[in-house]
Amino acid sequence: MSRIQRSTLHRRHRRGGSRLERGATLIEYVLVFSGFLVVSISAVGAMNTGARSYFSASSSRIGSPVNQFSYDSDGNRPGSGPATTTTTSMATTTTAAPTTTTSTTTTSTTTTSTTTTTSTTTTTTAARSVSSSLADISTNASGGRWNSRVRVTLSGTGGASVSGVWVDMTATQSNGTQASGSCQTNSSGVCSLQWSSRSDSIPYVDWTVTAVYSGDPWTGSQATIRTYKI
Repeated sequence: MSRIQRSTLHRRHRRGGSRLERGATLIEYVLVFSGFLVVSISAVGAMNTGARSYFSASSSRIGSPVNQFSYDSDGNRPGSGPATTTTTSMATTTTAAPTTTTSTTTTSTTTTSTTTTTSTTTTTTAARSVSSSLADISTNASGGRWNSRVRVTLSGTGGASVSGVWVDMTATQSNGTQASGSCQTNSSGVCSLQWSSRSDSIPYVDWTVTAVYSGDPWTGSQATIRTYKI
């Protein structure tokens, strides 16, 4: 056998081997797929059976499905009385909102303390008055005669001088002859009256204050004085 023939046979043998290998591999794939398919079908059947049992049990708890019954034209099931309508009222649960009670206590305490102290100061003011003082200021006159003269000093409360006040006086000689006159006090509260040219036979003349024209009352102090011949 030539080399070419051997080579050809060898290649054919290799192709035949490859075809046998491919056939074996394909058969293996078919067998594996068939086994997987059988397992899958068995699992799906088991799941279907379990699901059917579950839904059947659920239907028995809830009630027979509506489509298992047939109704006539009056709405009644064959062999049964009129259809019974069952109304199920749903239970309503009402949850009341929490109630909040606010208690406000207001305490008002008002303390009013009023202390009134009245201090009354009474000031007693001495009544205003005018007092008089008299002085003999007689003088000599010519021809055996003399001048009977008297000085009047008026003072107010506290010794203040009283000016511009008229004073009325009456003069009485020792023989009973009388005369009268008036004088007005100066800024020092002083004025004077004179009965001139009295005879030496008249030893004295009495002077008497009869009125003091002041806004304040006259006390009447030293209202009379006797003047003597010089």
